[in-house]
Amino acid sequence: MEAEGVTFSAGVPTVWLGLLNYVKQADVCTLKRTVIGGSACPPAMLRSFEDDYGVEVIHAWGMTEMSPLGTLAGRAAASAQEAGPRDIRRGHESRRR
Repeated sequence: MEAEGVTFSAGVPTVWLGLLNYVKQADVCTLKRTVIGGSACPPAMLRSFEDDYGVEVIHAWGMTEMSPLGTLAGRAAASAQEAGPRDIRRGHESRRR
């Protein structure tokens, strides 16, 4: 991942668990954002990506009949004060001015 400078990728929790273990050992993470879907994302894995590596995690849900995406969700700010002028998504400035 670091050789190619990957900043965005998507996969199922099993794949991300392996990559999270790799990132912890290599102490290198070029990701900025990831989509995790296919099954529930373990909260500890989500927190580790976000808190330890600053990777925005988007949790996706869908079904084959929905082609395949049904909904996306991210973690909201703990309070309106914490969000301030920033977008709810961590680390992204609001485009509204």
